[in-house]
Amino acid sequence: MTTINLDRGDRATLDITDLLDGDDLPAAFGPDDIVRWTAKRLRRHTDDQAFLAKTSETDGGIELSGDSGTITIVGSDWDDVTTRHNFTYFWDLQVALGGDADQIVTLASGTGTVTADITIAAP
Repeated sequence: MTTINLDRGDRATLDITDLLDGDDLPAAFGPDDIVRWTAKRLRRHTDDQAFLAKTSETDGGIELSGDSGTITIVGSDWDDVTTRHNFTYFWDLQVALGGDADQIVTLASGTGTVTADITIAAP
């Protein structure tokens, strides 16, 4: 995963595969690991400022299985995202090892474009 383009308002499914951990070994998720995916308009934004955020915690939108997983973005995730123009965003995928907030490893990151929803962009 490097470039992920999204259409504002649409459902999307992103696959988590072929990742390396902090030691450049194939990443395998443990039962207590918490995986978080965030999408931010500016690189300097904190996770709390992300316009989209998913987590592997209960009903958080990320399902894990061994060394892979799926991120699901649903229509309602876009409720607070309004735009009349396409915009570039920055994303990252992190794991808190054993659920420990002091043991966070970034597994992947990249950019993408969010395409404006035509029904919102109309005058």
